[in-house]
Amino acid sequence: MSKRVDLAGRKFGCIEVISFSHVYDTHSNWHVYCNRCRRNGVLNSSSIKSYEHKYCKKCIKTRFDYNESLEIVKYLETHKKIEAHKEFNCSSSSIYTAIKMVTNAEEKYKCK
Repeated sequence: MSKRVDLAGRKFGCIEVISFSHVYDTHSNWHVYCNRCRRNGVLNSSSIKSYEHKYCKKCIKTRFDYNESLEIVKYLETHKKIEAHKEFNCSSSSIYTAIKMVTNAEEKYKCK
């Protein structure tokens, strides 16, 4: 049996590990806090360490901030959408959310 690595106090993207929760089916589960949406939750060790959980489950759908969204939009000017999915490791809905975010921000702040 492998020894559990203490993740308490460590940060993985927006996820901050608060404390150990329980073991389920040989997986250690941890109480976590998302610094982005200010929610608490429970994730297992492998989910916390993997790329897709640098954000909590709520934030994963809208995980891009404006700068990341702008980067995606600029990337799309010279690349196909399928390449953007691979480059940014995200779903098509995340790509559309990024485009919408940039478009809305440009309309909000453009000179009249």
